[in-house]
Amino acid sequence: VEIAQKRNVAVVAHHGAGKTSLVEACLFLLGKVNRLGRTTEGNTFSDFTDEEKERQVSIHSTLIHFEHRKHAINLLDVPGYSDFIGEVKSSLHACGASIFVINATSPIEVETEKGWAFADEYDLARIVVVNQLDKERADFSKAVSALQEAFGKRCVPVQVPLGKEHD
Repeated sequence: VEIAQKRNVAVVAHHGAGKTSLVEACLFLLGKVNRLGRTTEGNTFSDFTDEEKERQVSIHSTLIHFEHRKHAINLLDVPGYSDFIGEVKSSLHACGASIFVINATSPIEVETEKGWAFADEYDLARIVVVNQLDKERADFSKAVSALQEAFGKRCVPVQVPLGKEHD
């Protein structure tokens, strides 16, 4: 793969927003893993150390490589706890884009703000995934409004879900 077809993309979120689960789902849907792992079961591809499995959180940035549509993609699943903010900043520094995963019930949390500031600092392209829309009190419109209030009107929905909470 030529250098122009290589992409480094960090997956950033406040802890508990579901970034590792999103990465796991991507790997499963692309056929890169044969089962959908879960952080609660300690069997995800990217949280593989004993401590990560025990705590059910990402502690280290994990590189996940795959090829898609003639591009080599390197996803960096970064930790969401403030204790590991150095991992987030150094991972973002190595990337050209970022995917921010937010929780639909509490979209703008402190680690999201910190990660966004680093993405600003490195002038990175961003996509936001509003996750956990099936949870009680999840509200896509409120999440988008919170994003726009925190990060500006450039946060525009590209895909809008149908239904609300468990529907």
